[in-house]
Amino acid sequence: MQNKSRRLYLILCLCFVLLVFFGAVACGMTEPPATIDGITADDVTCVYDGEYHSITVENTRDSDVVSYSINAVYWSDEVLAYSMPGEYIIYYKVSRRGCVDVVSYAKLTIERAVLTDIIADEVEVVYDGKAHGIHIDGLQDDDIVTYSTDGTNFYKELALTDVGVYTVHYNVKRFYGDYSATCNVTILPNINGIYLNPEFGVIQINNKKATVNGESKNLFYDLTCRGKIDKIDFVILDNVLVYDGKLFTKASII
Repeated sequence: MQNKSRRLYLILCLCFVLLVFFGAVACGMTEPPATIDGITADDVTCVYDGEYHSITVENTRDSDVVSYSINAVYWSDEVLAYSMPGEYIIYYKVSRRGCVDVVSYAKLTIERAVLTDIIADEVEVVYDGKAHGIHIDGLQDDDIVTYSTDGTNFYKELALTDVGVYTVHYNVKRFYGDYSATCNVTILPNINGIYLNPEFGVIQINNKKATVNGESKNLFYDLTCRGKIDKIDFVILDNVLVYDGKLFTKASII
């Protein structure tokens, strides 16, 4: 009786050992999930064009599930796309049956556009004590324009009054782009008046126009009050106009 019990005990122990052994072997034969190789997404840089842009996840299979996220926490199968200028981090996840998910990200950069069809013409006026500026064509209602005469300090208003030549830097900022350029503003000395010479007649100057003895002439002059009436040189010094070698004295101001 004791031998039978001993034999049964030994058989049970052997079965237990074999069960543990084969269980361990079976566990050791279980392979870990495979990895997915070759999945990439390059950073994307483009200039604003009003269209939506995104990243492209490469080397996926038709059966793969690709998801997108802005924070790598909440995922959606809808591709993230943006149209406005800025930098966007787009997370993506690729799931494949029996494989470890691939989780990574790429950066989408939409640069601000350079605005077109904006122009400001040169300005030339005669000193009148009033403030002068420039006129910019092509602006939209929401554009922000700033001005500078030194290229460093920009302001929303431009008011030039003194005689001189000014290089005006102007910046136009729109919600999706920018434009920068320069434009010259010249404020000439006021030489308006009637200049008399008892022998040679009358020269009248009025806002860059000249009349010599009743005949209209082309007029050009600079900050030094030197220029040409038609093709003849003239200069004004102390209310005296020297024209074609003749002296004309200023009689009145127009």
